[in-house]
Amino acid sequence: MKDNGSFNLQLFLISQKRIHLLLIFQTLALLDGIVDIYRPDFKYHLTERGNRYSKVKDYSEKVKLALKEMDRQVGGLKVVNLMDQYYPAHQAFEYPEISLRLSKLEYKDTLEFAQRLGLNLMFP
Repeated sequence: MKDNGSFNLQLFLISQKRIHLLLIFQTLALLDGIVDIYRPDFKYHLTERGNRYSKVKDYSEKVKLALKEMDRQVGGLKVVNLMDQYYPAHQAFEYPEISLRLSKLEYKDTLEFAQRLGLNLMFP
């Protein structure tokens, strides 16, 4: 039996965004057998971007661990959702490279690249 108090505290901390990625990974273990599908938000492939924009060291490595845990739990069909809804807000304007919205052409090019890679795309 899982400790519901600990589980509820971790969910509360996640909802307040006052957490470390390690806590998310520990929470994933508590969700084993409860969750049927995950929709992770993998923002940065390059570690330096996670550190620069979100102040999280080793972001991509930690997210990859979480993705592997999600896959271990639910496995199966892999679907990728490439979203074009990015809207620069808060401190994004401090970084010129992320201060603009995605153009329709950039999004189209990204979809075509993903299709060439053979990714199973989900469209909203």
